[in-house]
Amino acid sequence: MATTSRNIRRYYLSFNLNVFAMGLVGVFINLYFFSTGSYVDVIYYQIFAYLFTFVAFALSGYLMNRYRPNRVYMLGSALFIFLLIDLLSSTGFLSSAIVFGAAWGVAIGMFYAGNNVIMFDITERANRTNFVATNNALGGLARFFAPIIAGALIEFSALPGTQKFFWDFAITAVFLLLSIYFIIKVRDNDGYNLNYSLKKDIIRGRDSHIKFSAYFALDALFVKAFGIILPIYVFQITRSYLIAGIFAGFIILLGMVTNFVFRKGFRADGPFVNIAVPGMIISSLVLLFPSVISSLAAAFVFGGLYTIFSTPLDNAVLVNYMKFLDKNRDINREMFWVNREFYLMMGRMAVLLPMLLIAFFLTNTMDFVFIIPVLSLYAPIYYKLVAKGRIKPLFFIKRHM
Repeated sequence: MATTSRNIRRYYLSFNLNVFAMGLVGVFINLYFFSTGSYVDVIYYQIFAYLFTFVAFALSGYLMNRYRPNRVYMLGSALFIFLLIDLLSSTGFLSSAIVFGAAWGVAIGMFYAGNNVIMFDITERANRTNFVATNNALGGLARFFAPIIAGALIEFSALPGTQKFFWDFAITAVFLLLSIYFIIKVRDNDGYNLNYSLKKDIIRGRDSHIKFSAYFALDALFVKAFGIILPIYVFQITRSYLIAGIFAGFIILLGMVTNFVFRKGFRADGPFVNIAVPGMIISSLVLLFPSVISSLAAAFVFGGLYTIFSTPLDNAVLVNYMKFLDKNRDINREMFWVNREFYLMMGRMAVLLPMLLIAFFLTNTMDFVFIIPVLSLYAPIYYKLVAKGRIKPLFFIKRHM
């Protein structure tokens, strides 16, 4: 793929239009299924989405044997549009939580499989640190505004029932169409990879890789529960789509501010790690005492502190993982992404399946929030992964929602 500033600008436009679109619906698809069904429906949707995300992610390599990565990216975006239209149609034949989740997962898998390869290719001869910094800074702005706008659209809609989601989903589809238009403009000269095979997707015997695998699984276990439980918890407390959207925007805004403050990194052998790791665990305890601090305030306090503590640590892990990739260039480019996605999927399943079981027996679903302090005990994994020394800035914004 030719590396040109025009290609990169077109990619920025396409990807961040997609980010904005997904920000409009990310939290609210969960709330859609919660409003029309129950927590069980939300978890069914999440389980099947992430199971099929991995399947589609892994198999998309075969599509890229025949088609260029931007075509696979486009297929994923087009499927998002179709599913949103179907969800609000009179027939809605794909609108059950399980079927919709599976199809949504296929769309996610195809989109990110194509996206990761495009991103790798167009920056082959570019400054990748600057690229990631710029892309995630733009994405942060998109993610901040999107849930607040979506919450307002739904909250103040005069339409009845599930039709309240109409304008949010319709506007999302428009932005996805614009995203497709700009990715078509990205010129692909060498996007084919005729040697892709699932047999090459397992990384064996690579120095330090087991630590990264554990991080991807454990971090996904916590972040998936965080992203589902806290926005729904805020909605249950307030019964307001707007406040749920503001909560999502608040978390993203703090991620942006933290990235700016730590744009030059931190000394891993300094005090920050020793403050941040226990800080994530201790701050989660505010959720256990709603009589001391109001439930809504506790959600904002914990969500904010967790974001402030975890964002620089995730940046550090990402930099160290990129260094690991640099030392292992004999592996096909898709292999790293599929292998990483496998451990993310394992972490998500490890928390979603027990949540599903709990949902069948929990009489008060607000009690789901009490599992967050237990899951926060994953935090010590950072001690093994954050190398000593100055961490380079990446402006990596963690996608909690």
